[in-house]
Amino acid sequence: MNRSRRVDEYLSKAPRELQGRLTKVRGAIREAAPEATEGFGYGMPYYSYKGRLAWFGLFKTHVGLYIRPPTIRQHEEELAGYSTTKSCVRFPFDEEPPVALIRMLVRARVRTNVKEAAKGRPRRLESVATKDPAHGRRETAGVAAGQSEI
Repeated sequence: MNRSRRVDEYLSKAPRELQGRLTKVRGAIREAAPEATEGFGYGMPYYSYKGRLAWFGLFKTHVGLYIRPPTIRQHEEELAGYSTTKSCVRFPFDEEPPVALIRMLVRARVRTNVKEAAKGRPRRLESVATKDPAHGRRETAGVAAGQSEI
């Protein structure tokens, strides 16, 4: 299945009253990183540009935005009103997603990824799951980020 179509399917399965919020988060990420590749990882929409960039997902009480460290820590002041971890910001359902803030965070991570790529840091392996038809189980192989598993 086409990766963007899989994200479309994820959004369409969300409760109707929350689909707009997810669409806004997706749009903010795509606007901030138009060259990013959209995919699906950890059961959530995923974006990659010169390395792992961002994920977002729907949870019981919030939309979670996941960005690799140290982005969240670098923007603690701007995120003061939100629940955070070192790699997650939680946007509660009782507020509209802060699109400008999401764009700012994603752009900051893009800059970090570009700097890391320019330094020649080796890309981490990302797991690619394949199904073993003989046994009906999933096997995982390491593939350098951005490379095809074939």
